[in-house]
Amino acid sequence: GEVSSYLFDATVRARYAVMARVLTMLLLAAVRVALILLEAPLVAFAWAAAAEAAVLAFSLGVALQWRGLPLRRLRASSERMLQHLREGWPLLVTAVAIVLSLRIDQLMLEALAGDAAVGQYSAAVRIAEPCLFLGGALLRSALPRLLSLEGHAFEARYVEILRYPFYGLLMLAVLMAAVSGPLVALLFGAAYTPAAGALMVLVFSIPLSFLNVASSRYLLKHHEQGEILRRQLLGLLINVTLNLVLIPRHGILGAAAATLAADLAMVVLPDLRPRYWPLLRLKVRALAGIGERRP
Repeated sequence: GEVSSYLFDATVRARYAVMARVLTMLLLAAVRVALILLEAPLVAFAWAAAAEAAVLAFSLGVALQWRGLPLRRLRASSERMLQHLREGWPLLVTAVAIVLSLRIDQLMLEALAGDAAVGQYSAAVRIAEPCLFLGGALLRSALPRLLSLEGHAFEARYVEILRYPFYGLLMLAVLMAAVSGPLVALLFGAAYTPAAGALMVLVFSIPLSFLNVASSRYLLKHHEQGEILRRQLLGLLINVTLNLVLIPRHGILGAAAATLAADLAMVVLPDLRPRYWPLLRLKVRALAGIGERRP
């Protein structure tokens, strides 16, 4: 399934993969509702979860066939696999670091503030987390085209890709912060009202996460996979350090503040080194609304 999805991405046809995923999600949601109405045993839900991956793989395969990209044309290559492994191992470790970053707050809250705090914070995370992946989704389709550009064309396109989604996500964050209280009460009930404060802070990680994803795309273009890993590890280190300080004093609000501070540090600190000033200049141009430079 993922191979099919990546092939759509590489040919700038990600919308077909998205359609297949959405249809699969809706189908399996209907199945789960039916199982609930039928009072099916727990094992039936486990089979439904297992079937979801198979249905998605089938849907993506059908979509590939429909768009003239049949899977039978694909061939495994051990030489290419080893090449990708040599070049991509920092990205594999980065993926692990990202997973840790997403869960470290809750683990440290459990250790430092107790289960009740974890429950409150988890409610805020469940609301904010889907939006945190919006940045990656927005960049996913544009990546193949972006990587094919060079020089001024690349810079102009990169600035454009940064500017409009960033401010759109910032507006989304402001809106979610404004309605955080009613939103938490609506989705989880009045008992989870304390989670609104954490949500109000966490949502501002949405535009910052987008900038971090965009930075990783710039670094990927310049074959700096190791720098992508270093930045993610920096964010993880800052998050853990601030959690140790802030959680005992401020509970879930401290954990949210630690996450926001780590994301902000990842956006700013690495680019202060002279080697990455070109990336910093592009970010400033994008966020300040400075027009394109003419060659």
